[in-house]
Formats: sequence, structure tokens, C-alpha cells
Amino acid sequence: MTSLRLPMIPAAPNSSSGRRSSRASCPNALKGADPDSNCWTFGLPRSRLFWFRRQALETAVHAWDVQHATANPIPLTPIWPPMY
Repeated sequence: MTSLRLPMIPAAPNSSSGRRSSRASCPNALKGADPDSNCWTFGLPRSRLFWFRRQALETAVHAWDVQHATANPIPLTPIWPPMY
């Protein structure tokens, strides 16, 4: 019987500076990018516009979650009509 060897999984950064640098990488990648240019996505549209919207949604959801977890909710004001 042969044993299976799994690759080592790198340790997660344990400092806030590591999280800050990874958190800054997405906005830096999107800064100056043409929203209509093609790129890989796991949904439609297959353009960078997908990632702009995805990051905006992620930010809103996590902000809402933190506000409710700390019992300090601030209502989200929807933008209508949507700006895309």
C-alpha cells in the first residue's frame, strides 16, 4: 500500500500588515482598469465590470454584518437607478 503525500499548505499571515497588503491588492489591480475589458470571471459579464460590482457587494455585505454584530447598524441607501 502506497501512502499519499499531500503538499504543504503555506501558513496564513498572522500579522495585520499581511492582511492590509492583500486587501490593497484588489483595488490596486482594478484601479485604472477598463471596466469593459475582458477577463476571467465565474459569472457574467466576462469583463472587469463583474469584479467592480463583486467587490462593491462584498464591501457592503461585510460592512452590514459588522454593524449588526456591534449593534450599531447604519441603513444602506440604495442607488437608483443603478449606475452601470
